[in-house]
Parts: sequence; C-alpha cells; structure tokens
Amino acid sequence: MAVQRFSHIAIRVTDLERSRRFYRDALEFRELTELEITGGPTALLLDRPDLLLRAIFMERDGTQVELQQLDLPGRVEAVAWTRVGLAHIALRVDDLETTLERVERAGGGVLEASRFRSEERGSEVVFITDPDGTYVEIIRAPGDPAVPPGESLRDAST
Repeated sequence: MAVQRFSHIAIRVTDLERSRRFYRDALEFRELTELEITGGPTALLLDRPDLLLRAIFMERDGTQVELQQLDLPGRVEAVAWTRVGLAHIALRVDDLETTLERVERAGGGVLEASRFRSEERGSEVVFITDPDGTYVEIIRAPGDPAVPPGESLRDAST
C-alpha cells in the first residue's frame, strides 16, 4: 500500500458561488475543476440517494481545497455530514483494500456505508475515521493523483 498524494481539504459551504468568489477574489485561489455528484458517498452515509453534492476544487501554493455544497431536497436533521465547515481531508491511494485493512489495524474505522464506485471514472471512494473520529476520504482512481476530479476550469479562470 502506498499513499500516492495528499489530495485535498474539503470545506462545506452554504453558497457555493459566494464561496468561489471569496476564495478566488479575496484569497487568490485558482480554480481547477468543478464536480456534481448525485448519490455519492455522502449520500450513501445519509441514506439520501437524492442528495446532490456540488463542488469546486481550487488551489493555492500547492494545496487543493474542495468547496462543497450539499443540496438536500426536503428537511434534513443536522448531522456531522451536513454541517458547514471543515468536512474531511482526502488521500489518493494505489491499493484501497490494503489501506482499509491498515486503517482498522491502527484503530481507525471504515465507514462501509460510504463506499462508492464510479464506473464512469474508474474510481472507488470510501470514508474512514481516525481514532478520534476525524473523517478522511480514501480515493483510488486512475490517472495523475495530482489532478482533482471534475471538469477543468483552467480556461474559465484565466
């Protein structure tokens, strides 16, 4: 098992466009990609297949930030997965199953309900928790681990 790269820090926001402008215009982050997923790992954890996650990946000084907004039809009680603020850190790995075994041996937890496979992207994602309950997204995906998922925004931000 090898961790290929620290992937990103996810920040849950209430207004994706407002946050995009703030990070881009005030803090000079560069837009990289944007992504929309219905029924992804967060939806699986909440048992809400209708949940839409909209995200923008941005970069500053080599650190990638994922600004993400959850669109939840109807009323949903506030749980850890829906709160605004830091959502999780993420790591790209080359061997998901070996990584998950190591997590459990080291006292972490594997949140099997979050396991999500994307045939389209050829990827698999599962959330884990560290021994104190901090969420970590573990990603196995083809391609360059330095490139975030989604559609490129490089032309749009120049």
